[in-house]
Amino acid sequence: MDTFKTCMPCVHARDWATKQPEWGGDGEHLFYFEMLEGDLSNLAPEIDTGDGRRFKAYRLLVLMNRRRAAASIHNAA
Repeated sequence: MDTFKTCMPCVHARDWATKQPEWGGDGEHLFYFEMLEGDLSNLAPEIDTGDGRRFKAYRLLVLMNRRRAAASIHNAA
C-alpha cells in the first residue's frame, strides 16, 4: 500500500477552516486533503469581511498552491 505525508501547514489549514462558523461541511471529508483547496475556495467568499478571516482563507489557498508548485518542480528535477 502506498503511503503519503501531509504537510503540517495543510493540516493546520484544514483545522482552521473546520473551526469557522461558516464551514458547511458535515465532517465527512475532513481527511481528503485534495478537497481542501476547493473547500477553502468555497468557504472564503462566505466569510464576512473586516476581521481578517477571509484574507486568511485566501492566503492559505495561495500558500498551498505555492508549496504544490515548489514540490512539483523539486520532484521533476
